Amino acid sequence: MSERIRLNIGGNDYYITADDGKEYFEAIGRELDEKMTKMSCEKPYLSTTMVGVLTALGYADSYRRSLAEIERLNGQLRAAVDDTAAAELNLANARREIERLESENTRLRTKLSGR
Repeated sequence: MSERIRLNIGGNDYYITADDGKEYFEAIGRELDEKMTKMSCEKPYLSTTMVGVLTALGYADSYRRSLAEIERLNGQLRAAVDDTAAAELNLANARREIERLESENTRLRTKLSGR
């Protein structure tokens, strides 16, 4: 069910509608307000719009870096899965070779003891 949520960011009230997660959006609103307030205090010559745009740029940069990191980690995961599959194949081959050698060893021992 949609719920109307009031967020106070940069001294202005914003109303959004969300299906769920009121606490989630309130936390985001508080975080955004804190970042904008900090920037406004550090750079009082910036307008509210400039502070908002610079804060949005920071979030966009963080988002893109996170996507790049996810891609990097997915690549590592794919490589690990490939390595695991290759190791499992090598293990299966080694087990077959052990069985073959044990069988040959048994056959040769039997042949040797029959002399």
